[in-house]
Parts: sequence; structure tokens; C-alpha cells
Amino acid sequence: MKQSILYQFPANQDTKKGTFFIDNIKFKEIVKDPEYDTDTDIDQDFKYMQNVLMCTVLNDRMTEFNFSLNLN
Repeated sequence: MKQSILYQFPANQDTKKGTFFIDNIKFKEIVKDPEYDTDTDIDQDFKYMQNVLMCTVLNDRMTEFNFSLNLN
């Protein structure tokens, strides 16, 4: 059985302001902060999906983000 490869988050921003646009929709870059642990696993039902729990600090407030990445 083929095992999926986990997405590797960048250590530095690729853009100057950390944001970018696709089809006039504004997106924020997700950069892995080495200070905080990220929990990630491959979805049991959909092997091409990676579930991620990532902690970030915005404006001195810690926030947890739960999201899924399509690895196709």
C-alpha cells in the first residue's frame, strides 16, 4: 500500500507581507513556527487528506487552527 507524504510547512514567509491572492480571494500564508508543536496525521477514511492541528500566536493571543490538506 502506498503511504502518503505529509506536507512540509515552510519555515519562512514566501511573500513580503505573508498574504497572497487567488481569484481575488485573499489568503494568509501558513508558516510553521518551530516554537509550537503541530499535530498532523493522514485521514483514516480518505488517505489523500492530511488533518492538521496547528497553534499560532496572533496579536499576543494563541489560536488553534484545525484544517485538512488535499495531498493530490
